[in-house]
Amino acid sequence: MSQHFNAGLRRLRKACAGMLFVAASAASAGQYPANPVRMIVPYPPGGPTDIAARLAADELGRSLGVSVVVENKSGAGGMVGADMVARARPDGATLLVNASAHVIYPAIFKQVSFDVIDSFTPVTQLVQVPLTLLVPVALPVNNVRELIQYIKDHPGQVAFASAGNGGAPHLAAELFKKEAGVDILHVPYKGSAPALTDLMGGQVQMMFDSMTSSLAYVKAG
Repeated sequence: MSQHFNAGLRRLRKACAGMLFVAASAASAGQYPANPVRMIVPYPPGGPTDIAARLAADELGRSLGVSVVVENKSGAGGMVGADMVARARPDGATLLVNASAHVIYPAIFKQVSFDVIDSFTPVTQLVQVPLTLLVPVALPVNNVRELIQYIKDHPGQVAFASAGNGGAPHLAAELFKKEAGVDILHVPYKGSAPALTDLMGGQVQMMFDSMTSSLAYVKAG
């Protein structure tokens, strides 16, 4: 990898790899929470956002002494779940755990049904995790240099998976394409878990993913 690619990836991680924890605007006065808390994850189960949310939900429930229920509402790169929270009653009992894609929506979609800033009240950053570049074991490459050469030797035959349009894994792969000077097809999924399944099955040839959701598979070979 070139120095420009490494520097660009570091900037990308610093700017948007952190996962955000945002709530519907302006919780009402009175004892909080008055009702059980819903924690919306706008991606399928098993991905890095879902993992972080479930860990946080356990701790939050114990701290508040109430039930905290995680609900997966995936679709449209995370916008379906985010829209649900934006329209929820602003009593602080409906929370959104989203990834970096949350603030990127307006740059990649012509229509966004909510304001990514004003429709939410930011609470905290839960986690910040590194990305890792993955290929199936069956792909005959052992390092990034060999991967780039493989892509150049097989034009039009290499596709990369992502957890959805506009997230850090997608943008990392686009940066890789630019810096390496290669042409690879983007195949967006509704989350990291289904993308990893197809990657391991050989339906796609590479993927940038959060280490949170991919490390166990790497260790298992």
